[in-house]
Amino acid sequence: MLDFVIFAVTFAVALIVAIIYLYPSSKRTTTIPGLDPSSKQDGNLADITRAGSLHEFLLSLHQQYGSIASFWMGNTQIVSLASPQLIEANKKVFDRSSELYVLFESLLGSQNLLYASGDEGRQRRSNFVNAFNDEMIAVHCTKLGKISDELLTKWSAMSEQHIPVEEHMMALAMRFQLFKTLGNYFEDNVEILKLRRNFDTCWNEFEKLLQDLAEPESHRYQAFSDAQAAIETILAKAVQDHPTDEQIITDCFLTLLFDFHTLGGLLTWALYFLATHGDIQTKLAKEIQTLPEGEPTLEDLRKLKFLKQVLNETYRCAVLNQWSATSQTFDTEIGGHKIPKNTPIINAVGVLMQDEKYCPLPTQFDPNRFSDEALKSSSSPTAFQPFAFADKRTRLASDRIQLYASIHLVYVLRKFRLSLVKGQVVTPVYGLVTHPDDEIWITAAKLHKS
Repeated sequence: MLDFVIFAVTFAVALIVAIIYLYPSSKRTTTIPGLDPSSKQDGNLADITRAGSLHEFLLSLHQQYGSIASFWMGNTQIVSLASPQLIEANKKVFDRSSELYVLFESLLGSQNLLYASGDEGRQRRSNFVNAFNDEMIAVHCTKLGKISDELLTKWSAMSEQHIPVEEHMMALAMRFQLFKTLGNYFEDNVEILKLRRNFDTCWNEFEKLLQDLAEPESHRYQAFSDAQAAIETILAKAVQDHPTDEQIITDCFLTLLFDFHTLGGLLTWALYFLATHGDIQTKLAKEIQTLPEGEPTLEDLRKLKFLKQVLNETYRCAVLNQWSATSQTFDTEIGGHKIPKNTPIINAVGVLMQDEKYCPLPTQFDPNRFSDEALKSSSSPTAFQPFAFADKRTRLASDRIQLYASIHLVYVLRKFRLSLVKGQVVTPVYGLVTHPDDEIWITAAKLHKS
């Protein structure tokens, strides 16, 4: 009998050891609640894929585990934050999380601005941002207004015809970004179209990578690599006689790739929401009419409070940018939980902006959420700020992108009344930047001055 007991105990211990070894262990390094890895090799990547996107996965994760939760990418535990207080505690961090962005390393290389951290990253980012200060932006306002005017002249010729919003806004954003970065070189539409085609190839590969979260297949990597090489060739020609620092030009590729999609997405969704909310469109048009006639100056644009509210609510309601990721270079504590240094931390701003606790009726488009009165009376006013909790890199670009979007919307609403073509069902796709699953069609009726 004793022999049997010894055998049984030994067998049970061996079985437990085998289970721990063979089945993916959580190997938790913190006390934060969350998922165990569903795969020893990939962690919870399959769960993210099944959810449809990282944003949709995070919505489910935080619904199940609360405002601080964890999951796994490979053998790395990821911490996700989805409350104003928790994200506030992490928002001063500059360094990117290499583990989260390593998904893109095979496509972008390890030396690009996305991965640059520490003192070098801060200096490179500072150099890039300082190249586009208020003085330069003020000079750009006139040129960007002319770019908008060129597009709207085409709209005038298309009066009451169906206008493809995303197509036109992405093309406009590309032209804005190229002029902002490289001046007048890209006056030739053929060169712009060539650059846009190659950017689209690169962007599509990013989107596919986010969908299946696997290493790119060889033909996909080759497609990205060829497109990237073509872009670099075009940019090299563009900057031959350009006085801008060489390192800044090296960073143009990544910045253009992400910033122009963010600007194009912001304009796409803003026009969609204005076309579907006639009362808001009317109120915004009246505010714009208070500006002096002629080209709006930088000071004029910053006076338009309701326009800023509309853009903020567009960011929030469209969940334009859903998350950012950082990592601490030292041990820290968030929400009463110890977090070891170098742990990747996600600021799940998309989850926060869709949380009814902070945003009542979150799917409703309501720019009044951002009025001074609403923010003063809110129990968590900071929860309404789309970029308040993004990492420092994202915040550096947000004001500039909003300003460029403001320029175009001023020109649009001075000339047109927008309406959505009936019968459309617009569904968001949560990729790197949220975009509609299909083209959005509007009509633009010319306004007649009284």
